[in-house]
Amino acid sequence: MNDATQMVPEPALKWMEKSTSSFAASLRVQFSRKGYLTDRQIQAVLRAISQDAERKETKAEPPAESTPLMDALNAASKQGRRPRIHLGGFILTRAPDDSRNPGAVYVTDQETKDYLGKIVGTSLEMRRSMSIEDVHTLTAAIQNPKEEAIKYGRSTGMCSCCGRELTNQESINAGIGPICQGKFGW
Repeated sequence: MNDATQMVPEPALKWMEKSTSSFAASLRVQFSRKGYLTDRQIQAVLRAISQDAERKETKAEPPAESTPLMDALNAASKQGRRPRIHLGGFILTRAPDDSRNPGAVYVTDQETKDYLGKIVGTSLEMRRSMSIEDVHTLTAAIQNPKEEAIKYGRSTGMCSCCGRELTNQESINAGIGPICQGKFGW
């Protein structure tokens, strides 16, 4: 059998059908147009299936302790889109429930969008060393995200949650917009 016309195993077809990755989407397009996948593509799909299974086995349990930061992000996530909080040069986002780190908060650089680490419960697990000021900013956000969001809004003139400019005087004084206050349960 020619390499280009190898039969696609049933698990690979199911994975291609269910996966939302751009890789799976490109394979679906090729398979529908040409009716086959190459041996290398099939091997890549089988590796992806194996990696998905490993992730499910090593998936962490959400931390038992709840924090005000996680409570606010959980409340906002029930409103739809994936919520985020901008603070002191960081973007804090809730890890998806089906991720390797359910219950964690991802920390990215606000400017570069680089992943910096995560907050699990009350502990910081960062990829790079942080200044004392950065540690204080993140620790304060864990304990009182509303207060930190208000400080951010008052100092920058931008809503910490949606990133929009605070325009009416009530929002400027509050340091956060009324819609975001409601979404985050503040």
